[in-house]
Amino acid sequence: MQRLFIILFIAYITFIGGTLYTIRIPILTIFFHVVIGISAAVWLTTLIIQKRQWPHTSFNLPLLLYVILLIITSATAIYPRIALEQAWLMGVHVLWFYMLLDFVRAGKQRALFEGLFIASGVVVLISILEYASWYFGLGFVGYDQGWYAIGGLNDPIPPVSYKLSLALNVSTWLGNYAMVLLPIIVSWARTTSQRDLKIGLWLLAVAIFGVLIGSGSRGALGGFLAVLGVMSAFQLMTWQRTRKLFRPKWVFPTMFIGIVSIGILLMLFASSSDSTSDRRRADMWERSIEFITESPILGSGVGSFGAKYRVVRNTEFIQDKIVSAHNLWLNTTAEIGIGGFILLIWLGICFFIVWHQNWRTAPRPKQIRYEGILAALAGFCVHSTVDNFIASTSVLPILIISAYVMADEKNPHLPEKIQYNKWRRLAPIFVFAFLLISLAWLFTTDIARVRMLNAWRAFNDKDYTTALEYFEKAEAIDPKQGAYALQRAYVLGILANENPELYLLEAIEAHEAILEDNPTYDMGMANLSALYAMQSDYENALKLIERALAVHPDLWEYHLLHGRYLDKLSQHTEAEAAYVRALELAPYIALSPFWIAPDDTLPSRDEAMQAFLANTTPDIQVQVGLWLNDLAIVEQGLLQNDHDLSRQYLAQGRNAWAEGNLQRALEYYTSAIEAIDVTDTTEFAASTYAERAELYLELGQAELARKNANWAIFLDKVAGARGYYVLAQLALSDRSLSEETINEYLIKSVPPRFVIPKQYAGTIYFAPAMLDYLPQLKSKLPGRGDVAYQPWILLIERYENDTDPETDAQEVIDALLAEEPYTALLEANN
Repeated sequence: MQRLFIILFIAYITFIGGTLYTIRIPILTIFFHVVIGISAAVWLTTLIIQKRQWPHTSFNLPLLLYVILLIITSATAIYPRIALEQAWLMGVHVLWFYMLLDFVRAGKQRALFEGLFIASGVVVLISILEYASWYFGLGFVGYDQGWYAIGGLNDPIPPVSYKLSLALNVSTWLGNYAMVLLPIIVSWARTTSQRDLKIGLWLLAVAIFGVLIGSGSRGALGGFLAVLGVMSAFQLMTWQRTRKLFRPKWVFPTMFIGIVSIGILLMLFASSSDSTSDRRRADMWERSIEFITESPILGSGVGSFGAKYRVVRNTEFIQDKIVSAHNLWLNTTAEIGIGGFILLIWLGICFFIVWHQNWRTAPRPKQIRYEGILAALAGFCVHSTVDNFIASTSVLPILIISAYVMADEKNPHLPEKIQYNKWRRLAPIFVFAFLLISLAWLFTTDIARVRMLNAWRAFNDKDYTTALEYFEKAEAIDPKQGAYALQRAYVLGILANENPELYLLEAIEAHEAILEDNPTYDMGMANLSALYAMQSDYENALKLIERALAVHPDLWEYHLLHGRYLDKLSQHTEAEAAYVRALELAPYIALSPFWIAPDDTLPSRDEAMQAFLANTTPDIQVQVGLWLNDLAIVEQGLLQNDHDLSRQYLAQGRNAWAEGNLQRALEYYTSAIEAIDVTDTTEFAASTYAERAELYLELGQAELARKNANWAIFLDKVAGARGYYVLAQLALSDRSLSEETINEYLIKSVPPRFVIPKQYAGTIYFAPAMLDYLPQLKSKLPGRGDVAYQPWILLIERYENDTDPETDAQEVIDALLAEEPYTALLEANN
């Protein structure tokens, strides 16, 4: 029974409890607290009833100091309540180590490694399904249009690669997990005497290596180099010819230098790379060093890096989801001070001393397993120079292999059975009491989470007053969890849109209050600017949107609002520049009727459009010129000598299509696609394939239309969304799909207007939240233009003519107006 519990526990932590699912889904968070509380309480109760002492290892003192340091730094953190909850999880990891250590000493190590191997096997199966869905279009991870439908047996190799992530939510987590497990599986395969188990483990090793490669994680590959180096060094030591060259007294220092060198090289490579992700990493490392110099003793608190980084990050490559420095050593020092870094080194030294003592005296089969463990930890340390792995799903394998080694530590004192230590005897009681206190607090926060779930349910039903009440109850229960205040302000903003007399002033006050505590909450600033604009207070609206731009200058929405407010205040030159910047960031909004909608208070739009068109690419010039029926703009695009041949050909193709010369247009589109580097400009390639699919459809070449539509969707579901429209039209003609599937394709045919991850609450408060731009803001922004929304017009007609009670044409109309407030399609349709 205990063996089954261990295996299920490992599976639960690996796939649910230790993943983003538990972080993002409140019910799973509550369940996690229950599972951890019950499992830890049962183990501690066993120690107390059996009058057993706390397990002895050389880790005891540094781990005790580590827990004390977590408590102290949490109390002094930027957000103490958030830091305390994150520190609790790290304390749980410490508790798990001792629980696992006790299991190993009780002879349950086989169950622990069985659990790891079973979990890694499930990872392999999930990854195979994920690859199959990507290749064959099975519907997993959003791939209902796979490569096989495009290339078939004649062209079986896709033009772009795919990164596995589904099994553990994140590709880098998956790569790290596979890299750590690989040497463990290989070592156990080499030492097991059971033939069928040996074959199974070797097959698992090959498969998990495939997962490592499929994750596409460069950090994991760097870690794998360290794994390979360590295992190769031990293998060389066993050969007679190399024993004199590879003596242990030289091998271990060389191994240490090699591991450190690989980690440094990884960091140097990232620092010198031109890729956005690598430049972002380098910026995070620089900022973390600044944070360390500011607070070297206690740091800024566990989980605080994301909040501090938003204030000083380089705005050239913003990513809102950053919560750590992507370097274990720098992040630890920045958040809990130099003491945390010293404790990491102390633990590492203690581990290696015990490992070395055990390795020297162990029989050869166990030596091989020890060597695999050291290789796994070396790889983990190297990968941790460019990423930070503190989630339970990544930490659990490290705890298991550490407990396996430390369980064999030679006690220099009396045997455990007769040795008595008063503090170690009382430790289980103290830890049990501390666990109960922490769980009592966590269950209080869980009650607030239940209130939040009730609020979300009411929100989804558009019962905003009830949602507001539940958010207020959640905030009253857990006032220091700032995510509830964000939610409350957002709902008040929606209510202010429906009933400004009753809610507008309260919504403004709520937004002003949250911005005092959240000085980098740019979405809140933008929403508050829209609330001020409702009062025609454009001066305050302008100040708010400029603050938002200072935090997030790469969002076209903010630039366009900036232009609106400047226009309203008669600052037309500045407004023109703001509009141009919005168009540069999102050229597709140039097709919106916003730019020609009658509004004397926004006179700078025309000049901005002309300035934008003078410098944009030929394909955009021709597209906008055709939409405006402005032949001069079309001619300007056709004569432009752009360095990108694909865009020149696309411009020619669009013009030929508009003139009715479909065959000539097809030639140009084909030339454009042949000139595209798919790996570099995947989104552009997807949209071009989607356009060619429509052209094939108009030419009556159904199969080529289908193939190009599938290709567009395969490359990028957002940029190639128009491919779904082609598939829907084909299905309407040949009745190859169900009515529900056709409707689903029509819905997917229109990409979202705002492609922006709204992750502020998750980054700062480690909590999920339903936050978005307020409708007052959305209604002032252009969409993608009327042509883009033609699929929804067809969907409206289908909903109006069917007898399905689940379909509502008005919902589609409301969605269309929300996406493109300036549309003329609905009037034309009526």
